[in-house]
Amino acid sequence: FPRKKTVGVRVGDVMVGGEAPVVLQSMTNTDTADADATVAQVAALARGAHATVGRSAPQREKVHQIITALVAGLLAMSVLIALVGVGDTLALSVHERRRESALLRALGVTRGQVKGMLALEGLLLAGVGTVLGVPLGVAYGLAGARGLPGLSDIPSSIVVPVGPLGAVGAAIALA
Repeated sequence: FPRKKTVGVRVGDVMVGGEAPVVLQSMTNTDTADADATVAQVAALARGAHATVGRSAPQREKVHQIITALVAGLLAMSVLIALVGVGDTLALSVHERRRESALLRALGVTRGQVKGMLALEGLLLAGVGTVLGVPLGVAYGLAGARGLPGLSDIPSSIVVPVGPLGAVGAAIALA
């Protein structure tokens, strides 16, 4: 194939593109004790036969781990923000309903019962938010990811990360 003119870019100490020579690194998948098969495969690679371009599995795994850690960090931050938001909302609700609480106390409701009522209200609010938010978030996330160019190969099956979700659930339960 005739070589097309490209702009050279320096990546570390290596010049890529422009007038720089093209360098390929490959590995054989033959038994190294079988010299004839290894030489034949190297010769086929030199002719350009069966050449594929890609990254190694350890690099993909490392990138996957970094992205997973980044997403987990973002998830933890969003949970923290949600906890602060729900706590502020409930605190404001309690402050605005002081007269209602005073009336309940005057009618014979104990402090523990008033606190229990407010705690139950908070749990119900969190439960409804979870039941509605998780499926809608997953659906919107999948729809958004499928709409991105170049990401049409996203699988339709969903793998639930039980470990990270359990850690987040435990953190919420402790808060």
